[in-house]
Parts: sequence; structure tokens; C-alpha cells
Amino acid sequence: MGLDADGCYDFVLAVNEAVTNAIRHGASDERGLIHLSIVADAERVTFSVRDFGSFVMPVMDGPVNSDHGRDSP
Repeated sequence: MGLDADGCYDFVLAVNEAVTNAIRHGASDERGLIHLSIVADAERVTFSVRDFGSFVMPVMDGPVNSDHGRDSP
């Protein structure tokens, strides 16, 4: 697909993060599935993940810049 080693790493990392978030924070469909798709053409690779959960804005109980309980720099 024309990605160099860094581009491949970044793509895999993004896919992993999207799937992990769907599993941890989303909801499966009526068959227990989360939907994944990948489309490639000459200029781009597009990955999408779809879950069936609904977004609820979390209540902030820590610093606005915190990330999973750790302060961001």
C-alpha cells in the first residue's frame, strides 16, 4: 500500500486503538459483533470500526488534561 515502516506502525497502532475502544467502551450488535471494514485504493487505506453503543459525555472528576488518571505534560 506504499506505507513505509513508520507508516505501517502508525496504521496498526490506530487500528488497534479503534478496535480496543469499540470493545471496551462500545456495544456489540444483536449477534455480539463489532463491525470492521478496510477499503484500499491507489491513494489511501481506510479502516473503520463500528459499534452499537451510545456516547455519554463522562463527568470530569480530575484535571482537564489528565489521561487515564495520569496528568499530561
